[in-house]
Amino acid sequence: MDTEKSGNSLDSLRENDKELDRYLGLISVPECENGAHRRTKLLFLRFEEDVPTDDAFIEHLLDSIIGYAIPKKKRLAALARSHSSRTQADTRPLARLQREARRLFLEYDPDNTGRFGEVGELIAYCVAERHLGAAQIAAKLSLKTNNNMPVHGIDGIHAKFEDGVMNVFWLESKLAPSANDGAKEFAISTATFLSNRTQYLRELTIVTDFSNIDALPQDQKDVLLSYFDMYDSDSVLQKRDRHVGVICYDENLYGQGIPVDDTKPPSIHEEHFIERYAKKHKHHDDALMKHLKNQTVKSTKSLAFFIAVPSVDGLRQKFGEALK
Repeated sequence: MDTEKSGNSLDSLRENDKELDRYLGLISVPECENGAHRRTKLLFLRFEEDVPTDDAFIEHLLDSIIGYAIPKKKRLAALARSHSSRTQADTRPLARLQREARRLFLEYDPDNTGRFGEVGELIAYCVAERHLGAAQIAAKLSLKTNNNMPVHGIDGIHAKFEDGVMNVFWLESKLAPSANDGAKEFAISTATFLSNRTQYLRELTIVTDFSNIDALPQDQKDVLLSYFDMYDSDSVLQKRDRHVGVICYDENLYGQGIPVDDTKPPSIHEEHFIERYAKKHKHHDDALMKHLKNQTVKSTKSLAFFIAVPSVDGLRQKFGEALK
C-alpha cells in the first residue's frame, strides 16, 4: 500500500470542521525576528458585535460530542441502520448515539467545578482536527466503565500522515485562570508523561486495540497500525511524536471593550480585541518556553494553542448544564 493512500485513509477519519471558525478565531502573528517559528498559536472566543459567542460555542461543542466520544465504526453502523429503514431517515439510531455520548461525560457538580475538565478535552479535540489537520485515532471517552470517573492518561491522541511520516499528537488540555498557569500545567503534565514509559506504551495499546482506525479496511488498518508497533515493525522508526497543549484561560481583555457605536460596523468590537490580544503573543510564547525549559521538555517537540475566553468556569458551567 503506497504512503499517499495511507495518508488519505487516515485523513478520512477527520472532519474538516470549518464551522469551528465561527466561534474560535485564529490570530495571525508573524514569525519571530530571527525567523524561528513560534511554538504557540493564539485562538480566542469570537464576538457577535460586542458580545462573546460563548453560548453558541457551547452548542457547537454539544453537537460535537458524538464524533468525539463514539468510535467511527459505531457511528457508521448507526448511520447504516438509519439509511436502511423504511423511510431511509430513521433518526432513532443517531438519537441513541447522542444519549450514549452524553452519559460518558462526568456529571457537572457546581460545588466541584475543578473536577469537570472534560469540556477542555472536547475543545482540544475540535482544535486538533481543525488546526492540526489531525484525526482522532482513539476515542478514549468510550473506554469509560463509570461516567463519574475521569479518563486517566493523555487527554487526546490525534495523528496525521505526511511524506511517509506518521505524526502523532499527544494532547494535554488545560483550563486555567491565566495563560501562564496553563503553560506551567501543560509543561508539568508533558514532563510526567515523558518520564513514564509504561503510560506511553499503555496509550499505544489503546491506539492499536481501541482505535478509530478500526473503521478502515483491513489492509489500510494494518499499514497505519504498524507505525504504533514498538516491537515487530520498522514503520515505528518513521513516527514523530509531538506534545500539544490546548490551554483555555480567563482573558481580562473581554472586560475592556469599547462602546457600541451605530455609526461603525459591528466588527469593530472583535477588531479592537484582536489588536490588543495579538500583543500578548510574545508573553504567552515566552511563558511556554520558560516552563518547558524548567521541566526539561524539548520545546522543539512541543507546541501550544492558547484559547482566550471570558471565563473558564463559565464554560464549565454552561457545558455541564447543557449536557443534562
